[in-house]
Amino acid sequence: MAGLPISIIYSSSDPAARNIVDRLNEMGFNRFPVNPFEGSQLTHLPEDNKKRYICLSTHKSERGIKSLTCHHTGNWAGEARFGGDPRDVCIAMPEVAKGIGGEMMKRVHVLPEYSFSLEVTHHGPTGNVPLVFVEIGSCAEDWGNITAGKIIAEALANFEESTEGEVVMGVGGPHYAPNFTKLLEKYRIGHIIPKYAVDGVEYETFVKGIERSTEKTEKVLIDWKGLDGKQREKIIGFCNRYGIDHIKYK
Repeated sequence: MAGLPISIIYSSSDPAARNIVDRLNEMGFNRFPVNPFEGSQLTHLPEDNKKRYICLSTHKSERGIKSLTCHHTGNWAGEARFGGDPRDVCIAMPEVAKGIGGEMMKRVHVLPEYSFSLEVTHHGPTGNVPLVFVEIGSCAEDWGNITAGKIIAEALANFEESTEGEVVMGVGGPHYAPNFTKLLEKYRIGHIIPKYAVDGVEYETFVKGIERSTEKTEKVLIDWKGLDGKQREKIIGFCNRYGIDHIKYK
């Protein structure tokens, strides 16, 4: 799957996505097809297409955090409030997420009030589609920030699909995954289960997080201080049941 062609998609009504696409057009970008879709939310992708997708989008934060983010999609527990199916995830693209994320990290310093962050796996769509979201957050002023759009456009134009570092699924910590963001240089990180989702995640969904990836997941990376004792026991039990090693990040 890692060698499948990539398409960039975006909602024609999404202001952050339009900002990024405008910057791509200014650059004469032709590396990947760039295609709009109708509606404000991506709810479905054709699963018979042999493609990988990068979706450009807004990021909304109640705290108003100015950020450039990258994340995979899915719902770990029984709710699907923001699209997709409960207890289901898309196919993660750790080689693409690391490549794009690394390029965004190299450039975000030109906007001192912004930061780059991996986010945990959340919202839809779900299913057997390789997909990663790349976003500008977190309000209308930020979505239209030309420099933010340019940073992401340059990242899309220049990233290389990474072959460096073990491929891992992350578990633990908050929604903005600070420790996994720090570790992006060392690992290729696929799906991330946050602390708030661990209690509700079932073994079968945990397995989907491991197996739905364009690269074979080699280990589970646990944010040790980002889980309580009971949650650690649960995740280690899942790892043992599946037969995959885990790494403790302290």
